[in-house]
Amino acid sequence: MKCRLIALLCCVFSQALSAAETATGLDLFLEQAFAVKRVEEREAILHIGIQGEAVSEGFLVSAVLESYPAHRAGIRRGDIILSADGAAFDPVESLNKNTNPRIQDSHLLEIKRGDQELEITVSPVQENLFDSFRNASLQSVLEFSRGNKVIGYLRLWGLSRNTADLLSYEQMIEGLDHCDGIILDLRDSYGFADPSLRSLFIPASLTSDAYRKPLAILINQRTRGGGESLTADLDHLERIVSIGDATAGESARLDFQAHEPEFQLPFPASESRRDDPQFETAVQILMGII
Repeated sequence: MKCRLIALLCCVFSQALSAAETATGLDLFLEQAFAVKRVEEREAILHIGIQGEAVSEGFLVSAVLESYPAHRAGIRRGDIILSADGAAFDPVESLNKNTNPRIQDSHLLEIKRGDQELEITVSPVQENLFDSFRNASLQSVLEFSRGNKVIGYLRLWGLSRNTADLLSYEQMIEGLDHCDGIILDLRDSYGFADPSLRSLFIPASLTSDAYRKPLAILINQRTRGGGESLTADLDHLERIVSIGDATAGESARLDFQAHEPEFQLPFPASESRRDDPQFETAVQILMGII
């Protein structure tokens, strides 16, 4: 299995849009899943639904996909996965050692959370990361009340130009149309922006069904490709504000560089905490605009 993984990673390097030398195997499979043109070419792997980066102690979790094994098991942003089954943890190799890919064994993870060390058991899913990002986006939609106002929330993990996906985005926004403001979370997002996605927030005409109320966009250094292009296209409007860290600067647009948010608010993944200061700031700003 290890030889197969090495060969596949080499293939992914040639197919990915921009595979940096420091990219982890998980990022390479993400790029591969979005870069190929045919559904059957997307490589499925066993994974638990996390994003992050290798650090000296292990793997630092920067984001957890809604409804995926890590999320259900209680793994949080800022956790450091030290080991899996007693061996050093790698988000791809540790979960794909079995010669039979249909066997989805559970794994005992040792996790460092602040000053605590925890043991958490997870069972990975076998899926390509394009579908995982799509499914997590659908599961992320929520709404909540603050005072007498209703705020919607949507995390677009993956941006796709697929017609069915664009229709799903439209339906998600329509479902939040009654909200007084929306938080659009593009942190750790990846993919390709389409003009029709932009039109969901910027009316093309007086009769357009675009969302016309205040919008807060969350971005960070792992907002890549279409996510940062979409932010740049929307951020100039008075009712739309961006919050977080500068984006990665990996948009396919030739004129594009990293996008700086209107409200700089660093929140490194290494800062382990239960609350989300970028999210809470977005709520406060929206309440001031509404």
